[in-house]
Amino acid sequence: MLTNLRPTPFFLYRLFFVLLIYATGIASTSVWILESFTDIRIITAEMGTTYDALLATAGVTGISGIVAGSLLLSLMGDRRDTKSDRRQRQVEIDFPDRRTNDRRSSE
Repeated sequence: MLTNLRPTPFFLYRLFFVLLIYATGIASTSVWILESFTDIRIITAEMGTTYDALLATAGVTGISGIVAGSLLLSLMGDRRDTKSDRRQRQVEIDFPDRRTNDRRSSE
């Protein structure tokens, strides 16, 4: 998929943040899975917070991080070519040349 990414001035900068969002999503999902299905305890509940609220936050953060990373990566890979993008087409227009005092088209 990396071969389909379009070259932009801030390509590595954008890719860094996409990978950072992916890493946050994967880490939060991993914590949520380890806490929910095993006896491993990573989250220590402090005073004023509940364990279930922290666990739910880790799950939602993990899933939304992975979705956001996938969305941003697909937007980075959105390629435009000259056939589909009208801004990239070179089309001759029939516009009068006012520098020569010719107000009509050449045809």
